[in-house]
Amino acid sequence: MEKFRGQSSKENLKSRQRIIYPAEVSTQSLGRLRMNVTEQSSDRPVPGATVNIAYTGDPTQVLEQLTTDSNGQTSEIELPAPPLDYSLEPSASQPYSEYNILVQAPGF
Repeated sequence: MEKFRGQSSKENLKSRQRIIYPAEVSTQSLGRLRMNVTEQSSDRPVPGATVNIAYTGDPTQVLEQLTTDSNGQTSEIELPAPPLDYSLEPSASQPYSEYNILVQAPGF
């Protein structure tokens, strides 16, 4: 079992968390994610692996749970991301989203 997670201090995390309220949904952007799960030693696909995706700020709350296919791929999903404008000019707003990804597969 491998666990991948973003690194940040609690203080930075609190200052960067932003709740999207219904009135702001039209300004919210989405990013796409597809996972390819392979064996580390051989790069062979791992079918039937479970992929859990959670916010870095609350890793216990799973947003999405996916299962890899026979090629070791998950389906493509959309996840909330900050507006593109945040990355075009320097600002105090975080121009990217952070997620924890936990991959589990039988025999690994």
